[in-house]
Amino acid sequence: MNASVVNGMVIAGYFALMTAIGWQGRRRVRGSADFLLAGRSLGPVLYCSTMGALVIGGGSTVGGVGLGFQHGLCGMWMVVAIGFGAAGVSLLLAGKIRALRVYTIAEMLALRYGMREAGWSGLVMVAHVFLVSVTSTVAYATVFHALLGLGHIQSTLLGGAVVVCYCVLGGMWSISVTDVVQFAMKTAAVFFLLLPAALSASGGLAGAQEKFRGRAFDPFALGWKQILTFFVLYAVGSLVSQDLWQRAATARSASVARWAGAVSGLYCVAYGVAVALIGTAGALLLPALGPSQVYGALAVSLLPPVLSALVLAGAMAAMMSTASGSILAAATVARRDIAPLVLRALRRPDPDEARADRSLVRLDRWYVLAFGLANVLVACFVDNVLAALAVGYAIVVSALIVPVFGGFLWKRANGAGALAAMASGAAGAVFELLRTTDPEAITPVYLGLVCSAVVFVVVSLLTSPTPASVREQWAARLRSGRSAAAHNSASERSAAETVSGT
Repeated sequence: MNASVVNGMVIAGYFALMTAIGWQGRRRVRGSADFLLAGRSLGPVLYCSTMGALVIGGGSTVGGVGLGFQHGLCGMWMVVAIGFGAAGVSLLLAGKIRALRVYTIAEMLALRYGMREAGWSGLVMVAHVFLVSVTSTVAYATVFHALLGLGHIQSTLLGGAVVVCYCVLGGMWSISVTDVVQFAMKTAAVFFLLLPAALSASGGLAGAQEKFRGRAFDPFALGWKQILTFFVLYAVGSLVSQDLWQRAATARSASVARWAGAVSGLYCVAYGVAVALIGTAGALLLPALGPSQVYGALAVSLLPPVLSALVLAGAMAAMMSTASGSILAAATVARRDIAPLVLRALRRPDPDEARADRSLVRLDRWYVLAFGLANVLVACFVDNVLAALAVGYAIVVSALIVPVFGGFLWKRANGAGALAAMASGAAGAVFELLRTTDPEAITPVYLGLVCSAVVFVVVSLLTSPTPASVREQWAARLRSGRSAAAHNSASERSAAETVSGT
């Protein structure tokens, strides 16, 4: 049986499984909270898998191997920083997100500061997560091309049809369950297939020290400046990423989010080390290749057809899990944050207020379908949006970090300060981006954060405090969430004691 037939069978089986899961997830959707947040009921296994699948995408897999190919073990830091970001959202914010019962970052800002205008922050967020979905779609289309020999447009349409299908059918429920499968696939591909094969073929990385001039296994060979850049971009940036906030809200309790999120962060660290070592082996075995080619080339050259197809499918699974989560995140922000503001600007009533929950689910599905089709269309005709993605990332981080954490940590912060901080942070980042003309530069983020922090404090102190009624509602939400968490924790302990007693 030739390799193309084997590849086709693997992909066909994978697609059939994803579609079946999507159809099954449809049965669990009874309301908008089920569709967008999986009913806020995911246990530790589902939560850990879905968080790990979301943050470990094609950039972490194929890109992580490429960084190892270029820099040795210290190529791990991008993926490690992503892991810290996932753990940070779960440990620092998940309990608060659950207590506040919010779906989006803009809803948190509106609740904390009492301002409807916070919804406009969703414009930048939608652009950002949409570009993430497009880059992931472009990436898995390249894997289809390698596996099946299809053209770029055909590959994009094929993979996009499956992703959009299960997203529309079951929303977060389908995404969460498919993420378990995708999480297992990429774990098997990296840890149990490609890493052992690469280490064995390279003689346990014999000769790596000579290849990397004695720094193959130096974790700090990149230098502190570059490592800090990874953490600012990926760890800090994750703290204001809509797709991660949305996943954090799916946990059935704050304790599940904290501990399962911490485990997913540790998994990312291990994954970062593994892909960096695979890349290091690739530098010894296939030195003439480019960094982005190493993952696929190693799979084909070191493994028999069935296993190489599974390894490439593992990379595809990583990309598809990121794409599906980003499509749902973009649709959620558009429906819940931007659409109400547009309707108010047009002096039209918000239909959500009069809709039954089933009707809201239909509306959610239409939004997901629209963003999914737009994602596929853009990905068909654009093969590189990394520069635009970097710009969007810099603006999101610069605009939102200070208002979000300032709202949690500083009682005197107010809506005027938050709006001014968002505007000045975004303006500072854009100014520096135009000055440097380098979309991947880190200085725009630093300047944006400084501008945002200074303006936030000054404007908050010079203007009236947040109204007492708004502060009381905010505090009441947080208190009720803590009380519910304490009750759930006590119930879980009681159940455990009953089981142990029997």
